[in-house]
Amino acid sequence: MLLAHEANEALRISEEHGSTVGLILTDLVMPGMSGQELVKSLRNINPGIRVLCMSGYASDALAGHGTTDLVGIPFIHKPFTAPDLILKIREVLKSGAGNSTIDANT
Repeated sequence: MLLAHEANEALRISEEHGSTVGLILTDLVMPGMSGQELVKSLRNINPGIRVLCMSGYASDALAGHGTTDLVGIPFIHKPFTAPDLILKIREVLKSGAGNSTIDANT
């Protein structure tokens, strides 16, 4: 497991480790760069990376952060338990979910 404390660090780690990064878990609302922007940037580095997004914000609040174009990206709502997160990660890895593209017009 690799840990990044902010989006630019996640990008640096992804560049260093390339396709060995199989899944990224990211919050949708972060300082400096949104989760959506991070996912787009990561997919430029590693197009096949799977993504699981999380947030504690309600759906209508997320829309105000430009996250409405994440259709097809798996999501887990905070707070969640460790077993819930493990199950969701397994689901994403098994199904290939989270490997869809984000609308390029966003």
